[in-house]
Amino acid sequence: MLLVLGNLQFYAQENKIMEAKVKSELQKRGLSETEVREALLKNNINPDQLEKATPDQIVQIQRIIEDLEAQKKEEVKKEIKPQAIEEVKTEIKNEIKEDVKSKIDESRIQAEEVKRLSKIYGHELFNLAPKEKTDLLKVNDNYILGPGDKISVSVWSNRSQLENSYIIEKDGYIKFDKTDLKKRVFLTGLTFSTARSKIEQVLSRYMIFNKGEINIALQSSRNIKVSVYGEVLKPGSFSMDATNSVFEGVRYSSGVTDIASVRNIKLIRVKGDFKVFDLYKYLSNPTMSENFFLDNDDVIHVPVAEKIVTIDGGVKRPYTFELIQKEGIKDLLNYAGGYSEDAIKNKFQIERFVENKKAFIDVELFDTNGKINDFELFNGDIVHVRNITVPADNFFYVNGAVYNPGRFENNGQIRVSDALKSAGLMPESKLDFAFLIRKNDDGSGKYIKLDLDTIIKNKGNSDIDLKLENEDRITVWSKSRFSDKAYIEIAGAVRDTTKKYLYGSVQSIKISEAIILAGGLSRNASDIAFVHRQDPLKDFEKQYIRVNLRNIFANPESTENFNLQPFDKLEVLTQNLFNESTMVSISGAVNKPGEYQYGKKMSLLDLVTMAGGFKLAASTNNIEVSRIVIQNNNPTKTIVAKIDMDKSIDTGKDNYESFVLEPYDNVYVRYIPEFEMQKVVNIIGEIQYPGFYTLTSKNEKVSDIINRAGGFTEEAFIEGATLYRNQDSIGFIVMRLGEALKSNKSKFNYILKNEDILEIPKQKDFVTIQGATKVYEVYKEEIAFNKFGINVPYHSGKRAMYYIDNYAGGLNEQASKKDILVENANGEVKRTTDFGLFKVYPKVKKGSLIKVAYKKEKTKEEKDDKEIDWNKIINDSVAQISTIMTLVILFKTLSQ
Repeated sequence: MLLVLGNLQFYAQENKIMEAKVKSELQKRGLSETEVREALLKNNINPDQLEKATPDQIVQIQRIIEDLEAQKKEEVKKEIKPQAIEEVKTEIKNEIKEDVKSKIDESRIQAEEVKRLSKIYGHELFNLAPKEKTDLLKVNDNYILGPGDKISVSVWSNRSQLENSYIIEKDGYIKFDKTDLKKRVFLTGLTFSTARSKIEQVLSRYMIFNKGEINIALQSSRNIKVSVYGEVLKPGSFSMDATNSVFEGVRYSSGVTDIASVRNIKLIRVKGDFKVFDLYKYLSNPTMSENFFLDNDDVIHVPVAEKIVTIDGGVKRPYTFELIQKEGIKDLLNYAGGYSEDAIKNKFQIERFVENKKAFIDVELFDTNGKINDFELFNGDIVHVRNITVPADNFFYVNGAVYNPGRFENNGQIRVSDALKSAGLMPESKLDFAFLIRKNDDGSGKYIKLDLDTIIKNKGNSDIDLKLENEDRITVWSKSRFSDKAYIEIAGAVRDTTKKYLYGSVQSIKISEAIILAGGLSRNASDIAFVHRQDPLKDFEKQYIRVNLRNIFANPESTENFNLQPFDKLEVLTQNLFNESTMVSISGAVNKPGEYQYGKKMSLLDLVTMAGGFKLAASTNNIEVSRIVIQNNNPTKTIVAKIDMDKSIDTGKDNYESFVLEPYDNVYVRYIPEFEMQKVVNIIGEIQYPGFYTLTSKNEKVSDIINRAGGFTEEAFIEGATLYRNQDSIGFIVMRLGEALKSNKSKFNYILKNEDILEIPKQKDFVTIQGATKVYEVYKEEIAFNKFGINVPYHSGKRAMYYIDNYAGGLNEQASKKDILVENANGEVKRTTDFGLFKVYPKVKKGSLIKVAYKKEKTKEEKDDKEIDWNKIINDSVAQISTIMTLVILFKTLSQ
């Protein structure tokens, strides 16, 4: 128990140090203490008693933290926090001019906002980004001019020319000549159409031009300040272009709320008068926006929608709409786009809240005179327009062997003969037998047998040519449906073997005719053919009929030239079938050893040439040719001949150019005894002359190659030298170069082989420590948590535990003392020797790596076999929480 209290006291002292790290970790993960506490409580885990958590609960806590973190990341993807938006706005404001910053900020916000679902039809139009200002202005004649607007005037007559721009000044004038009061025009408050006429009138006093020789346009509009309030997302004052109307002005506020009115938006002028903007009227007549141009200090107020009605079902635009006073069902149907094609138009149903309960009201849309009852609607009403659900049944079907299969109208007077004429019978239609399927009232079917041939001949006869009922189905079958498809097949040595040939039972094709049908015999055809005959009804019975094609073509009337039967397969055998393939082979010191097809009078020189000639190491004076002697009905014998050849295959000698091979001969070309190419080793690293060296003898050793390379540099780390052998994929060989150089007879003074790599690294006067130590208590985080370990000075003669105690803070609680090992720079591994009462740790050399292993996790069986050590469980639990989730263990401390 004292041990438990000691551990808990240790961790309590650690809390002050770890508190700042926990807060930083929480912020990094985007989590708060409240969020994690709530998540733990939902999973029945008390965050104030984490010191009592079991190992299974610790795993569960870790999973809860990971789920919270993943959920936070997903939320960031789906929405943009207002705080982040404001930070973006602040950055932009520091970089842009005052006169345009409002529009840029709001456009940025609009582009980044998550799309909102509109509640009332029309909201989505206000939730779009404001239109961008362009150099090319097209304004309506009703645009009201004011100070700051820029007017361009062009005159291009033969007598007068003018090309200039004029800004309406604060006094309301544009001045063609600033010194002449007569050459100015007062424009403020005028519509653009009136201003254009006034400018033309003034200029005509001083210039000569015809009506079509002058152009007056608004080059740029003034900036105005407009305030937007009410049910908008971001109310306030905005700087915008004067060419905007109320419709565009609302967009500067980032759109409207879900309860905003779209039909009672007020435009309040400076003098106090106002206009009401109705979006639905604007959509039906966009030119009305000409009367809603904005002016400086205007106020736009968006109120709450008062009368909201939903319509669904059989309309073209099922949605929620805002209605104004005196508007009823007739107006609602108009806004919904009218009825859909499948709507029931004479009745509808209203779902309404009456006296604190829901009620349904069925309404007749038309009165007795056929006029629409403009039924009054209330706020919250839901109008259901029913759809036609009764399927059509005034039709009949004709399918099968007809030209136009499908569904046809039944007017009540259609007979079977009429249906056949509409569908169009095919030549292959079966006319003596068909079925009419008629649907019974209970949903079952009734089959009526038809004789189509008789019906056609007795067209209109009510007893024979039946009148069709709704949903009747006539199926006309093809004659092929009642006959088996037969074929014959022609294969083997004929020119066309790609297909089967349809073959009726009444047909008769002889063998000679079938061969002509397949394009005739191919060049390699033999005189022998077989007819494979098999009845499809008897799978296990097959007949082979042998025929002589020479006799058949010499005498076509012979009995061998019989008629084929359905499903027969005629196979013409090839001549190659009777010829055995013969080969010769060559192996050994040639460039392309292998088997080659035997040829008549093929010589040994021919075979050597086809095999790519001799290799450099070929022993051409000891070539063997083994031959099998075959005699009729007698055992085979093998004889061997030795040949002496010249390595040059261009100039042959009589003894092998005239040596003719026979089928199945095997040629063996031996290698020159002890023939070898140069062997090269590579010495790299801290050597005077690194590089590739050719071995001068079979017994050249490591010490010899070191001497040839000029010895070591001052930086050479002899203890860390390694030897890598490519030959036979051996890999690294344990190397002690110091011992190899002391004695030529040293076991480590290896005999070198081809492609060996000897590497001498630079000096390493430090030792590396990795694994389960308390290094994090001794060094700062950047050093302690290096994945490659910590590097410390080398001390001659010291063992592993000396370095762990003096440089790594000792072993931690999870360390396995018996699993401490040392990897020397040359690859050797030294392990701890356990003598029971004490342990001997391995010695450490320069450049060594000390590894401290963690204790292996015990299996469930091992845990059950031992008495539960509660002190150890608490220690392990606290350790796991502090290392895996420091943001959870200290919640209680942080809250205090």
